[in-house]
Amino acid sequence: MSQDEKTKIALLIGGSPSLRDVSLEAASVIEGSIDKSKYDVKKIVIDEKGRWIVNDYPKNAALALKGVNVVINTLHGEYSDVAPIQTTIERMQIPYTGSTSLAATMAIDKLASRLLFRQNGLVVPTTLNFDFRKILDFKSVQREITSYFNLPVVIKPNSKGFSFGVGIVKDAADIPEAIRYAAGFDKIILVEEFLRGLEVSCMVVETRSGLVGLPPVVLMPVFKKQASSSFDIPETKDAKLNIAHLDEEIIKRIKTVAVYIHKLLGLRHYSKTDFILIKDKLYVLEVNPFPAFTKNSLALKAINWWGIDLNKFLDHLIDLTLNPQKEDNFSNVRLAL
Repeated sequence: MSQDEKTKIALLIGGSPSLRDVSLEAASVIEGSIDKSKYDVKKIVIDEKGRWIVNDYPKNAALALKGVNVVINTLHGEYSDVAPIQTTIERMQIPYTGSTSLAATMAIDKLASRLLFRQNGLVVPTTLNFDFRKILDFKSVQREITSYFNLPVVIKPNSKGFSFGVGIVKDAADIPEAIRYAAGFDKIILVEEFLRGLEVSCMVVETRSGLVGLPPVVLMPVFKKQASSSFDIPETKDAKLNIAHLDEEIIKRIKTVAVYIHKLLGLRHYSKTDFILIKDKLYVLEVNPFPAFTKNSLALKAINWWGIDLNKFLDHLIDLTLNPQKEDNFSNVRLAL
């Protein structure tokens, strides 16, 4: 590619149906922010049948990606939907933004990642898990949950982000319905203690001088009642986001743990970790290896509060993807808290 030639970017859009709107919005924001004097942008939509669509016509992956230098990945959803698309790009050896399919799969699986976190000295919520396909008697599940936890409890799908499928259950009678609701997003269901604390998220960004934890953001969720029952559903689109005004030592600790988790999972380029802070105790909730850059997203606000607009961040991301740094050996990662 000559110095004057534009870099050819494929903007990959799609993922699972429940998160399709998130992907479409993120792609629109990125397309509106990217420097058109440097990049030629081709939109590729992965439809609900897994087909690669370019200019309204289905193509095979090789033709869709012909001539592309970098793929910007805005796919969101379960990894049964997203991973095959990523592995296709990996087999074609085309650089793409964000974490590899292997690292992202581990990150999005809350059960697997929480086990890893506990093994490495991090604190996670007390959790039970159920396979919805094997539940024969909701009464026994209800008894098990209420004997293990005091209500309220949080019921959520194992591998879903953006608060999809999450319910806050205050009445034991609503447990079966909350489980069915979560099972609409993933058949592996988590039931965890309800933690009354400050919900904080921290973005991690790879730079040429190392990984950087961005200023933590406090999330003030809004809860709405499920129409047919009394359990609450968090509405992330209505949540209020503010930069965290906390003790400097707490902020430093949140950043340190977020960077450590990014390394531990072998993530790449950027990630977001969600925490609950109760006094000085930091609980790790979940990790998003592909935080969405939608108009009012935490990811976009975090990089803006860091002092960088999306245009410059995309330049940085594309440069990292085309010119990757030598990978660190994370086999001996340790956290000093």
